[in-house]
Amino acid sequence: MASCFRGGFRPEKQRTKAASGGDDDDNDGGGQLTAILNSLVQKASDKFLRGFMGVLTIAREYSTLCESLQMLRQAAESAGRTGLNNKDMTLRFSMAELRLLTFKVEHLLEELRWEAHHNKALVDGHRNRMMRNMYIPLVLPRSMKRKLKMITGQLNALGAEISGFINHVPLVMQNNIVGRVHEKQEIKQKLFCLDRYKHEGLKVLCVVGIEGVGKTTLVQLIFDEVNVKEYFSLCIWVNVSRQFDAMRITKRIIEVATCEPLETQMDHTEEKELQSYLQNILHERRFLLVLDDVCDENTNGWEELRTSLASGASGSTVIVTTRELCVARTLEAPASGIIELGPMSDDEIWSIMRQRMLCGLDDKPELIQVGQSLMQKCHGIPLAAVTLGDLLRKKGTSNEWSSVIEAANEWLALAESDMPTTTAGVASVALQMSYEHLQPDTKRCFAFCALFPEAFEVDGDMLIQLWMANDMVWYDTEGMGAWMLDRLQSRSFLQDVGQPYNGVTIYKMHPLVHGIATSAAGKEIRILHQGHQLTEVMPELHHLSVVGSGLDVDMILPNARGIHTLLSQGEGCRISVSNPDFWKSNSLRALDLHGLLSASVQFSCQDMKHLRYLDLSRSWITSLPEDFFMIYNLQTLRLSDCFYLKQLPENMRFMENLRHIYIDGCFRLENMPSNMGQLQNLQTLTTYIVGNGDGYGIEEIKSMDLGGRLEIYNLKNVRGKSKAEAANLSLKTRMSNMLLCWGMFRDDEVNAYNAEEVMEALRTPMCVQTLKVWRYPGSILPIWWPGQTLANLVKLTIKDCARCKRLPPVQYFPSLEVLHLEGMDSLTLFCDNVSMDTIEVSYYRFFWRLKSLILCDMPSLEKWQEDEVIEVFTIPVLEEMKLINCPKLVTIPNVPMLRCFIVEGQNKQQLYSLAPSSSKSKGPLCRLD
Repeated sequence: MASCFRGGFRPEKQRTKAASGGDDDDNDGGGQLTAILNSLVQKASDKFLRGFMGVLTIAREYSTLCESLQMLRQAAESAGRTGLNNKDMTLRFSMAELRLLTFKVEHLLEELRWEAHHNKALVDGHRNRMMRNMYIPLVLPRSMKRKLKMITGQLNALGAEISGFINHVPLVMQNNIVGRVHEKQEIKQKLFCLDRYKHEGLKVLCVVGIEGVGKTTLVQLIFDEVNVKEYFSLCIWVNVSRQFDAMRITKRIIEVATCEPLETQMDHTEEKELQSYLQNILHERRFLLVLDDVCDENTNGWEELRTSLASGASGSTVIVTTRELCVARTLEAPASGIIELGPMSDDEIWSIMRQRMLCGLDDKPELIQVGQSLMQKCHGIPLAAVTLGDLLRKKGTSNEWSSVIEAANEWLALAESDMPTTTAGVASVALQMSYEHLQPDTKRCFAFCALFPEAFEVDGDMLIQLWMANDMVWYDTEGMGAWMLDRLQSRSFLQDVGQPYNGVTIYKMHPLVHGIATSAAGKEIRILHQGHQLTEVMPELHHLSVVGSGLDVDMILPNARGIHTLLSQGEGCRISVSNPDFWKSNSLRALDLHGLLSASVQFSCQDMKHLRYLDLSRSWITSLPEDFFMIYNLQTLRLSDCFYLKQLPENMRFMENLRHIYIDGCFRLENMPSNMGQLQNLQTLTTYIVGNGDGYGIEEIKSMDLGGRLEIYNLKNVRGKSKAEAANLSLKTRMSNMLLCWGMFRDDEVNAYNAEEVMEALRTPMCVQTLKVWRYPGSILPIWWPGQTLANLVKLTIKDCARCKRLPPVQYFPSLEVLHLEGMDSLTLFCDNVSMDTIEVSYYRFFWRLKSLILCDMPSLEKWQEDEVIEVFTIPVLEEMKLINCPKLVTIPNVPMLRCFIVEGQNKQQLYSLAPSSSKSKGPLCRLD
């Protein structure tokens, strides 16, 4: 297959410029086009839409449209098998024309679907004051009939033309880290050697090497070792990439060090305040900081950042990975602190390839021979070996390998002749080959990732939802999207960088991979950086992202017509839209204007028929338009941290396609729309506020298959045990994070009426990993908690439960790592001696996984356990303990692994005297007051 590939070295016969000099619009030889047609066939065959069209007078024309799409899908698949080389120039022009036509088809199908939903809503009876004056036709307008006939005719003509040209040709069919032992030992020796650096303060080490040589992998391997974690009391990883922004790096260090978003810790984030705050966090703590992928030689702000980092204890170290030796010199790394990575040996490269191929080769000498010949082309670059190994995975015969080997020799030979000294180019070729062997649907999803800037970290759930909004996944949508993510990650196209705060996996792209994605996307995707503007929207452009802060969309984009996806990206992003004509796009599928500096949005549902994804989080809006509920195709609504939002549209129950609603952090929101239980497709609802009256109770979430995070407020309005049981919380097996609150954010005293029986009935699902109980007015918490219900609980927070006198037996929670108790005025005893016969546990280990314990504002707490005089219990792996304003507490448990001890209050000196002088680990005990 042909492919538009950055780097300047591809076979001449596969170049994608036409004789006229124009760029090719079909970058993958029909692959992405096949995926688009797959999506259109699925959408046109939708049972709901076909049922609506079947009662209209143009049912025959619609059936013809469906048949044409199926025929063209088969033609596109055949075109992909031919390779679309230069002898098929006319065919390639026809395919490019077909790709443009598919967007018209998609637009038509969306309008038809909107009409179908609107007519259904009328039948269901949601006529209201606003709609009485609207004429809603029960048949399609003539203009839409003409459009349907015109597009069907164009599809038929193109199908006949393409079918005449197609010549059917058969389609030829970490865990273990290898090498770098010496470099690893050298870096670890420098990390643990205090004598050489004891008078030099902060150590700076630089790992230097070309792209794909394994800098990040090597440092990550060291970073994750147990003895490194024990030696350093704090380990922090920050991805820097492109511009060296000292402010951004400082913020990220603070967030990683405290495990909390910066917004929850500081009201003002001026540079000096951030530096001072960072110094306090790092004070006398031995830390390891990795600054990964520093590309920019201009490291303004490094001196100020280094001053803050110097507050750490002796032995604190910064490791920098970079492609440029000049960066190491700019950061003032000593010559002895620079580790240069060269190419790996052939044996090591072969070991990597065999690991990734996952097939036994000992009894297949013919495969070993061809594989080793391919291995020599990698020039010692492990990324190339990983990519080729992934590509050859599960191919067990020489016939299955033949096409891959032949293509590899052709591409790599040309790479050697064009760029013989650029080993990074070899890795690029390997990645390009791996891309060529992706399925069409996966190619399309991968190309869409070019919408995010290089090294940008993207929320995995958000990426799936954007794919869904653009019909890149269409059946079992979230499951299919997760499969796509896993597929791209397994092929090294995406990198999993962890789960920062909310359990959502974050991904990023290697710069070489981003180049492949950009090339695959062609003209459909563009990124605009601050200071640039788009004077004209070209017909081929469908996905646009704008990067920066303080963006005026009107200045960047004259209008959004023809744009399917518009994303605003950047930290602290603030967006303004002053021109009301901007909203009249009638083409947007996905719109991200988080940080919008406006109290309202000016669009009408008539102009947003196609919208599936809307992100207005962290904006100033106070409400949404009255007719918002008529955006029937909307799937994802993100309104997190809209601090001024007071209400949601009342008729949201008619938005049947809604799957994800994010409204966490909307502190002024006081109630929910009625009858939310009608949203049968809803999978994410981050906040539910229990109200009074029919249609507003907790039973509305009964039939919702919710996952992820759920915060339930105003539990004081639950009228009895039966209503609480009706919520079916225990059956929501995809839930990971839950909050139960008996009031609202600004409530006064919460009545204790029926609180204990309601809490007893709210059995949380056993999959919950994080649970917070807030403002519970009862005196005891349910005894069933430590059984199978909370077997997977990792973090438990109980806050502002002033009347609660007894805790559940938290000491027996098998997975508990973090316990935070705050504002429990009546609690006198930490661990109640509960009879083991009364709880559902089969183990008796005491806090055997607890790593962090926080006790705050506990004025009555006196004892850790009832038999404290007889025996002081042990918390074996506790690393962090904070005791804040616990005046009656005069003892502490036995904590052999304690590394950080923070005390505030009148008894801090007494409690300090009881703490161990040092932990059993090699790191120093940190004491702060």
